[in-house]
Amino acid sequence: MGTQMIDCQKPMMLEKAAEFESLIKNPQGNKGGRTQGTVTWSDPIEIENYIKKVQAKATELIAENRRLRKVHMNVTDMIIELMNIDLLKNRTLWKDNLGKIRKVVD
Repeated sequence: MGTQMIDCQKPMMLEKAAEFESLIKNPQGNKGGRTQGTVTWSDPIEIENYIKKVQAKATELIAENRRLRKVHMNVTDMIIELMNIDLLKNRTLWKDNLGKIRKVVD
């Protein structure tokens, strides 16, 4: 997963990555909707519930990474478009496009 993250976006992923890491390092059992101690590996129901939690958290982390990558690519395209606008001839258009980029980044 770390290799699929854009370096400048890693700080934005830190919280979700820490949650995922915590789930992996501290497996909590969940039986009947109640959180218990660590997962009992001899109990198939606990294992199944734990695996579902890990898969859900991994899916959430992957989805956030994909969303950030998409936004990054969109901003990159907008910057390329901005570079193709003659600032002296089309100052208003250039400013409008810069405003769009700022809006996305904010």
